[in-house]
Amino acid sequence: MPPQISTTKKYSEIINSTSPTTYSWAVDGASCRVTYVMAAQDFYGFVNYIMGDVLFDAAQNYKMIRRVPLSLPEFPWLYATRITNFQGIAIDGRATTDSFANFDAFWQLDKNIPRYAGVYNTYRFTVEYTTRPYRILDQTNIDNFGVVMRNQWFVKTDAAGPVQEVNVPFQDSFEWTRFVTVDEQPKPELLANNLGRWAYKTTDGIDNTGPTNNAALTTQDGSGSNILLTKSEVRIKWWFIPYSIINNINFFNAYNKVNSTKFFWYKAGSLLFKNIEINSYSSPYPIENINYSTDASLMMNSYLKNRYCDLTFVFERFDLPDSSIGTLPAAQYNALNGKIRAGHNLMPSSQNLLFYYVETQNQDNFQLGLPVYWGYDMRQLFSFNPYIAP
Repeated sequence: MPPQISTTKKYSEIINSTSPTTYSWAVDGASCRVTYVMAAQDFYGFVNYIMGDVLFDAAQNYKMIRRVPLSLPEFPWLYATRITNFQGIAIDGRATTDSFANFDAFWQLDKNIPRYAGVYNTYRFTVEYTTRPYRILDQTNIDNFGVVMRNQWFVKTDAAGPVQEVNVPFQDSFEWTRFVTVDEQPKPELLANNLGRWAYKTTDGIDNTGPTNNAALTTQDGSGSNILLTKSEVRIKWWFIPYSIINNINFFNAYNKVNSTKFFWYKAGSLLFKNIEINSYSSPYPIENINYSTDASLMMNSYLKNRYCDLTFVFERFDLPDSSIGTLPAAQYNALNGKIRAGHNLMPSSQNLLFYYVETQNQDNFQLGLPVYWGYDMRQLFSFNPYIAP
């Protein structure tokens, strides 16, 4: 798919016999600086128009709505990242700040706002464009995915009978297709193995000081063997989202679960959701007025709506080649959707060093057993389901 292009007709690029626009190219990306002029009436809202913005629409069940940042027509993979050198260049006199609607609206933010301000007919500013580390799709592309419902299986709390699965379907937001990066770092782990399954292999009578043939290892011989598990840490970063996302019940539902379906290129059961890291920052332009009500919840919601953040979902990956996996239960488990018979739900047997599916023991009814980790469709992490409606 070609880069998403967002160009402007509001602002005019300054040109000359020698172009003031400059470009820079490197093995780790590219950048560009373009200087524009604009009329005073186009001032308000220009930051969000150039840099892009994002919000959750409560009227559409908290669907995320994005405006992609401005991009260059010549090099549409370069997107606006910073605005610098903002200057008025055509003076139009002086006016009281009371005459500006935005000064009135945000008057409570700072009692020391100067009562007078210079007014200009035209402004000049520079926009810095850079490559972005993630895929950018505009809202139309997201909407074109349509309404797709996914199954999400939970364990019913009543455990008196067989394990009861409750399906709570969710609508896929497809936000995992944009503004997301994936990084992986190998982190191998050693797992202690059962001593009782290991025996010495030697020839009796040849070495009288050593063990006899087939003698079992005991605790006196040390701690036994260790099996190397080839694990890694997967970090999936979701960039530039409203800070109110932290009030999301989907995050807590996903903790201590494995992916129930293929997620990006990771097979079902291979990713264990462990943690979330939050990097929050202020909005470059106020999204809405600060609410100074004595109602603490209104003040907090106002605070949340004026900040953005980047979220990093931290997973532990454990994936095995088919040659390391023993026979797995099949037919009787096919209708049990939350029991993922792969990845983190497999344990090694010291009898043959192959990995097998394990769950809590119940010899009379296989339906009563629970796996080490229940499954969760991790695509729901990218949908907003607030604990408390903001």
